[in-house]
Amino acid sequence: MSVSAPLNPALPDIMRDTLAAGLLGFCIVDHEGCVLRRDGLLSQWAPPPGQPLFGHPVMESLRDAVFALRGAGGEIVLPGLGMQDAEGKLKLDIRFVWMEQGKFLLVTSSQAAGRTEMEAAVAQARREQHILEERLHARELQLAGQRRLMALFIRNVPAAIAMLDRELRYVAASDRWRSDFGLSEAATQVGAALGATLPGTSAQWQAGLTGSLEGVQNGCDLDTLTGAHGRSDYVRWRFLPWETGSAAGTEAPGGGVLLFCETITAQVEQARKLEEQAVRLRSANVDMKNFSLALSHDLQAPLRQMVKFAQLLDGEPGVAQVGPGRDFLDEIHGAGGRMQRMIDGLVRYLRVAARKPALRRIDLGDAVVAAQANLRTDFLAARARLDAGALPQVLGDLELLTLLFQNLLQNSLKFAGTADSVVDIAAQQHGTSWQIVYRDNGPGIAAGGAARAFDLFQRLDSRRDIAGTGVGLAICRWIADVHHGSISIDAACRQGLRIVITLPACEVPAASLSSAAPA
Repeated sequence: MSVSAPLNPALPDIMRDTLAAGLLGFCIVDHEGCVLRRDGLLSQWAPPPGQPLFGHPVMESLRDAVFALRGAGGEIVLPGLGMQDAEGKLKLDIRFVWMEQGKFLLVTSSQAAGRTEMEAAVAQARREQHILEERLHARELQLAGQRRLMALFIRNVPAAIAMLDRELRYVAASDRWRSDFGLSEAATQVGAALGATLPGTSAQWQAGLTGSLEGVQNGCDLDTLTGAHGRSDYVRWRFLPWETGSAAGTEAPGGGVLLFCETITAQVEQARKLEEQAVRLRSANVDMKNFSLALSHDLQAPLRQMVKFAQLLDGEPGVAQVGPGRDFLDEIHGAGGRMQRMIDGLVRYLRVAARKPALRRIDLGDAVVAAQANLRTDFLAARARLDAGALPQVLGDLELLTLLFQNLLQNSLKFAGTADSVVDIAAQQHGTSWQIVYRDNGPGIAAGGAARAFDLFQRLDSRRDIAGTGVGLAICRWIADVHHGSISIDAACRQGLRIVITLPACEVPAASLSSAAPA
């Protein structure tokens, strides 16, 4: 099946250069699904002319949905579709729309991750149309066909693009341009003035348009624009001059400005919130350091005096060695010692929490080996055994993860009692995370205490012969949090203790990770 001449003219220079750069592409398909023409990005994977488009493995599943549009109208837009070409993986925005009352299907595409490159490539190419002197009528038909194809192309590209003439009147506009700035079809019809459709533009925007009419490429990475809907948005734009040579029957050059505009309000607001959060976090860190200093010195001074004077009183002649007086002195000594250990534990927690984790690819097995080495004497005394299976590589801070496993192992050894302690550590991947299962054969934790076990100063065993301040597991939870993971006790476990730790796998981009404040 052939396509009429106006639908298949020679491509304008700027469009040909943009397609050749691999940033944009289009494909024309007949009513039976056979490719008639393919150009640019789509030619890297679309079947050649004469072959069925939906014979491609990726397109096959879309055939019924696309052909259903033929009579019903409408369009299908696939943002960020993953494709494979000779050079590797592509991520494309693809649009399907039936034209000429269902006579043919137009497929357009642009690189979702390469819009900036697209703009740069288009900025390198100047639209320059040579006038053929032999056949004026044929040249006029060619120019008309080129404009029709360009307008068709711009309208269906999934990006905010507008093409203006030298009077800053619309030649073509994409559907994305209209939707982003609240414009109707009538407002952007051929010949409508740009200024009448956008009520709020900056001086920088106006200067950019003026410069582009003089042949200068302009761009701005942060500007504000108020559309016809009355909403003011942050935008990033590029203005490129285009030319077609002299218009028919005149000496004046034809051309204008090609506008690329991207709304970035969400990104700007997110960056602003992140900066505000960073300021609050820096302030909180300063307060934490000051609080830690006060705990280490100022608050411990009166506690040491209280314990010291109790000791002096204990040595005074006449002080009872038995009875209520002795009980009171013993309580003072005991309370002072417990208070001292709690302050020491809190200082230790704050010092750990003040650290900014250095997340990188590490072997989790190294953290477990280092933790066991730090507790070598305790392992020998408790006749304990550690069985660790194959552990994965994760994004983490080796020193902090060593401390996490060290605290867990200390608890297992502490509560083992007379039985030989056995600890088992295993790992299993779940999507983009690793699930680390830590088990021991100790007394475990009652179901009612599992939710409180990681709270600061929370001791679930009231026996005084077992040392502890309830800080170790709180530190473990903070370490899991700053690694964008979690730690929890399996309350359903009835034999020993079962703790589940989740940590991000190395496939998660490190740039998406940020440090977190302690809970």
